[in-house]
Amino acid sequence: MQKPKFTPRKFWTVEECEKIIAAAEGDETKCFFALMAFAGLRKEEARHLRFENIADGYISLVGKGSKFAKIPISSRLKEHLNKYINLKGWTSNTSNTGPLLHTLSKLYRIREWHIERAVALAGLPGGDSHFHRFRHSFASNLLRMGRSIKAVQMLMRHENVTLTLNIYGHLLPSDLEQAAEL
Repeated sequence: MQKPKFTPRKFWTVEECEKIIAAAEGDETKCFFALMAFAGLRKEEARHLRFENIADGYISLVGKGSKFAKIPISSRLKEHLNKYINLKGWTSNTSNTGPLLHTLSKLYRIREWHIERAVALAGLPGGDSHFHRFRHSFASNLLRMGRSIKAVQMLMRHENVTLTLNIYGHLLPSDLEQAAEL
């Protein structure tokens, strides 16, 4: 039996993710993109995230395969969440429950053109722009920044570390140059 061949995924750098988020239409869409780009959430996990799932610096959710996960909120994601919450006029004094992304949580289907348009407005090359690419970017950027493969595996909620390494362990040419210089 032949082993499956993994193809490295295309990803956006952190800076490119920020440009796409900034170019997105609407505060809710910006927050939606940030949840995928900076917490590695899958599209449906981000879309159906509830206020009560965000507490004490963590996002708690039941994800793929009905598995529970507790994901730390980075300072970058915290900025995006706070900006969205402040723009909505919500405060820590109000009892916020229910869907974080009210409009997106009610839609039957979110269209890929939302992300394609934001990518174009951000001045980035089009093609292969899809929601899951934010998740790919989250993992790839962590690995590029020298984070432990085991930590990335756990944040991505993969069954095994080999999957994480084979799919997300690709490099940019600049990564090779920096490694050679060290």
